[in-house]
Amino acid sequence: MMKVMNRKWSRYVIMPLTVIFLAATLSCSGMTSQENTSEGQALESQTGIITRSVLGGAVVGAVVGGLVGLLVTGRGQGALIGAAAGAALGAGAGYLVGRAKKRYAQSEDRLDYYARTYQEENQRLADYNETARKVVAQDTMRLASLRRRLAARQISRDQARADVNSARRHLALLDKALANVQKRLAEARLAYRDVRNTPGSARLREQIQRYSRAVSELSAKRRQLARSIARAPELG
Repeated sequence: MMKVMNRKWSRYVIMPLTVIFLAATLSCSGMTSQENTSEGQALESQTGIITRSVLGGAVVGAVVGGLVGLLVTGRGQGALIGAAAGAALGAGAGYLVGRAKKRYAQSEDRLDYYARTYQEENQRLADYNETARKVVAQDTMRLASLRRRLAARQISRDQARADVNSARRHLALLDKALANVQKRLAEARLAYRDVRNTPGSARLREQIQRYSRAVSELSAKRRQLARSIARAPELG
């Protein structure tokens, strides 16, 4: 019986989780043939950090969901379905509150935990936005001058195409980061709802308001870069 369970564990829980970890690693690495600037490399690295902050909940959810699926159904299909459902729930809003309630019975302790968490999240997002500002400014300036540089034969079409592709890569990173910080903002609002009647909850509300403004700033930078790419010349 134990041998059968061990085989099922390896095939339907360990292997799917290995796939999740590998996919996360590859998606965060995002290697391209275009050599990035130091700012572009920093954007890529920081996007990985922001993504992993939410992905941690997905991995935990996948473990729990896979175990429940295997134990309830006794079949690998149930484990796979449970792992997928657990990953979706773990990465979604509510994970932070669920974890806090398991750790802290008192709302005052949960408030401290939420406030510490979003103080760190605010600093992380502020650093990311500063890097994004530099990258978007560089890409916008480079793309705006493409036609002039092509006409003056200062660059080749291949070089111009590489500039556009680099900007598209940066846009994909901003999209990934934005999707994740929006999830974190949804989690923050649920966290505030959990402790809003607790004395001192105003400090968490201020942290969330600051985070919301930073998310809006990132969204604006994403739109700016998307417009610059749309205005770039067609290069075939």
